[in-house]
Amino acid sequence: MATITHGGTLPDSSAKADFYAIIDNATVGAIANADIAAGAAIEATKLALTGIDSDMTYAASHHPKRSIILTASGATVPATNGAEQAQSDDATEGQPSWWSLNFDKTTDEHAYWTFVMPDSYDDDAVTVTVYWTCIDDTTASAQVQFEVSFSQLTTSDSIIGAMGTATEIDDIIPASGFAAGDLVISSATAVTGANFGDAGDLIICKLDRDIDGPAGTDVNGDVKVLALKIEWGKDQDTD
Repeated sequence: MATITHGGTLPDSSAKADFYAIIDNATVGAIANADIAAGAAIEATKLALTGIDSDMTYAASHHPKRSIILTASGATVPATNGAEQAQSDDATEGQPSWWSLNFDKTTDEHAYWTFVMPDSYDDDAVTVTVYWTCIDDTTASAQVQFEVSFSQLTTSDSIIGAMGTATEIDDIIPASGFAAGDLVISSATAVTGANFGDAGDLIICKLDRDIDGPAGTDVNGDVKVLALKIEWGKDQDTD
């Protein structure tokens, strides 16, 4: 057993002698040698970040989430049937100005984004969330349907190739309390099919408003998309 004894000198006080007596005679002053050895072992094997010589990876059940935000101002709008890319007017001093993609009610319109998928992507499920609003219609539960699709490219793939299978994202104007220009955030919708690509691929993302769906009362007017959020899991820290 190891014992704890006092050393050095405490400032003079009426409690000094009592304190020394407690330290010299306390039963808690005895520490098992095995405990001391265990503490030394922990100290010797603690994680030293400077000593990592391989990628840090995560178990499949513990992949942390990462996301890419695609903004309306960063979209590429085609000359034919492209959504209107517009900046809001700062009608009132102090009111924010923002970009939107305005999808028409009567014509199928599109917008595109291009980005590189990070190397940490785990090649598993991807979800897409749409951030949108409407100025022209506030009808409770009026519906809108978006379609999102992807093309993944690597060396020798054609940039002008076909897009992958589209995934439908259905949403509605909130049932109550919605005013013109209020933000609506869709549910995170899983991309269907094995059409998203792999880590390191060049990804082209396409967003449509499908004017033929869903069944029911459609939003009567432009739907203004402010951003998309694409979320996935990462299996290692490499970027």
